[in-house]
Amino acid sequence: MKTYVFIGILIILGWNLWAIDRDKKLFDAYDNNQSIYRLNRPPSTSLNYFCDNQAGWHPDCSKK
Repeated sequence: MKTYVFIGILIILGWNLWAIDRDKKLFDAYDNNQSIYRLNRPPSTSLNYFCDNQAGWHPDCSKK
C-alpha cells in the first residue's frame, strides 16, 4: 500500500513539474509577442489621443 502512495505522489509531482515547464514556455512566448507588438505600435503621448479614448470624464480633457 505504501508503494502505491509513493508512486502516486511521484506521478503528481511529475505532472506538476511538466505543467510548470509548459506554463513557463507559454508565458515566455506571450511576453515575447507582446513586447514585439508594443515595439511596433508605441503608445501615443498626445493629449488628444488620451482624451478621445477615455471611458469617462477626465480633468485634463476639455469638454466637447
